[in-house]
Amino acid sequence: MEPLFDILKKVDEVNFRWVAVAQSLQAAQIQIEQLQASSPGEYVVFDQRTQQIVVNLHSRAARA
Repeated sequence: MEPLFDILKKVDEVNFRWVAVAQSLQAAQIQIEQLQASSPGEYVVFDQRTQQIVVNLHSRAARA
């Protein structure tokens, strides 16, 4: 099964950096929680099928 979700980290207002792929939305959210522990910030999950951002997660440290 091909990965369906890209995990991206927000760099600035319009740019994102690719971080990883995930097989499911749940797996992507778990990966983001792990990533935020070492690299706080805003992460999004991009659905390759619909070509849309389906999740947008901010770490608490990034909001301050």
